[in-house]
Amino acid sequence: MTISRRPHLPRLPRALAQACLAPGRLWKFITQGGMMHGLAKPATRLAAAIALPLLMLASPASAVDVVYLNFPSSITVPRDRPIGSVLATAEASFNFSDYEMQCLLMEEVTVVSGGARLSKLPNVYETNVPGIGLRYSKSTNHTRTYSYAPTSMSYRPSIEPNKAVPNHFVRGELVVIGPVAAAIFQYPPRMRIEFSDTCKTKTTIHEVWINTNTSFSAATCSVTFRTLYARLPPVPIKELSPIGTVSSVNTDVNIDLTCNQRGMGVYVTLTDMAKPSNTGNNLTLAPTSTARGVALRLSANDKTLSFGPDSAAPKTTGQWYAGSSWGVVQIPIKVRYVSTGTVQAGSVIARATFTMSYQ
Repeated sequence: MTISRRPHLPRLPRALAQACLAPGRLWKFITQGGMMHGLAKPATRLAAAIALPLLMLASPASAVDVVYLNFPSSITVPRDRPIGSVLATAEASFNFSDYEMQCLLMEEVTVVSGGARLSKLPNVYETNVPGIGLRYSKSTNHTRTYSYAPTSMSYRPSIEPNKAVPNHFVRGELVVIGPVAAAIFQYPPRMRIEFSDTCKTKTTIHEVWINTNTSFSAATCSVTFRTLYARLPPVPIKELSPIGTVSSVNTDVNIDLTCNQRGMGVYVTLTDMAKPSNTGNNLTLAPTSTARGVALRLSANDKTLSFGPDSAAPKTTGQWYAGSSWGVVQIPIKVRYVSTGTVQAGSVIARATFTMSYQ
């Protein structure tokens, strides 16, 4: 038997040797076949194949810097506040220098972890509070000129450290999206701002969180008497001539309210029950009336009232401002006869509904 001298083999690092021992096929390849000095090249390739994934796994994820916005701890909202109204605004800022970026800077602003984006109010997202949405925005040029999220932009980074502008401003707005109900503001959507460059040399992530569990309550009033009666004295036919004459005979009826919030705008819409499409200022007689050529005219604070649809929505046709809430509210309405044609004696019966709106 001839014994040849084996060439010196380089020693594998301990960690790599242990990694090589684990896979069965690799260990079989190393221990079988021919002369041991044929191991050097395969081992080198194996080390490269194992080391690369280890380096990739060791690359750390980008840290997230959190910026907090603070809203009031409690907000009372009139029940029928117009949709789109902004109830509260909170602002904050954070520092980020683009000097460390090497190539074209990309800025991506998104809204994450929250309710659906509303189609009727662009850039407003649902929250857990009925009737309340959240809208985020960010300054795009460091001069408090805001763009609503989501948005994106790209620009060249600063080439000198002392010219890199560090201040970025963010804003959150609480927006009315429907009738508001009492609830506590929890787990709202977050705004995410990611800065990166096209060279992938650096990525910086900021997130904007709401820092307060705001308590919402709806400002409203309760009606003391939901059915009201106005009893008019008789009037001679001659006092209603010519057509269009409004009688001096009149009576008053009051809408009484108790409100839970001072300073709220109280509005009323009257609807003609005999003719709901009526938007004029004469209340139509009910079919059970026997008089002819006559209607009723309603007024408040010496102003003739018009009729409209049964709706509490702001700016409804015929809706009128009754005053500001201050606890107990009384809204007086005066009722008179008005001639609409040749008047015939008989009974006068008419009905209307009133719809309250609190804005």
